[in-house]
Amino acid sequence: MASLVEELVNILEAEQKVYETLTGYEEKKKDVLIRADVPALEEITNLEQLAGDELIAYSNKQVQALTDIATVLGKTEEKMGMHASVTSDLIFNNVKVPKENLLGEEGKGFKIAMGILDAGRVTVAAQGLGIAAGCLDLAIAYSKERVQFGKPICKLQDVAFKLADMATEVQATRLLVYDAADRLDRHESVTMKAAMAKYKAGEVCNSVAYKALQIHGGYGYMQDYAIERMTRAARLVSIYEGTSEIQKLVISGNLLK
Repeated sequence: MASLVEELVNILEAEQKVYETLTGYEEKKKDVLIRADVPALEEITNLEQLAGDELIAYSNKQVQALTDIATVLGKTEEKMGMHASVTSDLIFNNVKVPKENLLGEEGKGFKIAMGILDAGRVTVAAQGLGIAAGCLDLAIAYSKERVQFGKPICKLQDVAFKLADMATEVQATRLLVYDAADRLDRHESVTMKAAMAKYKAGEVCNSVAYKALQIHGGYGYMQDYAIERMTRAARLVSIYEGTSEIQKLVISGNLLK
């Protein structure tokens, strides 16, 4: 990857020198035109043509270099949400890793990866909690502003009960996430607690986002309102770092040891 980027930089630098040369030809051409030196003008025109051919060649090389870099990085995925986080394949072609650069112990990679998953699941659970809490805040604020039947919709029992359910679920999730994070900080085993927090946060943030969008009504479906983006983001929380179904497998597996 580094060599490909270096190659692209070299191409751009060479291209810049050709442009500088062309600028010099322009200055010479002005002088030649003033002197009406036709042979000199023809010579400069030929040199400009050669420089133009060079630029075309460098442009083609630039396109090829960018294509090679894109091939190494792989295709950037078009996702329904979480657009601030780029997702793409990382491709290694004929890469050799020196023995001294080995991370961890040989043959222990899976165990290390599983250990990292525990921390990752707590992090994703915290993300889900944040999305759920944010959706709740948006729903409360909108329900106080939106007036129907002569009063804010938060005064309608159906909306008020929705908000009560959402707030209760958010608080329950918060306690699970905080507990898992605290145990992780104390270097305790958190496999089951992390799975519980991740499972609960994934389900709750989707449920709360759905109800928050319902409270917004048709406006919630519009990109002008943040709840539309947050609803799309919520969907991923119950999928990555292990789906909700995987979390239930982990939880039940630990319960039934």
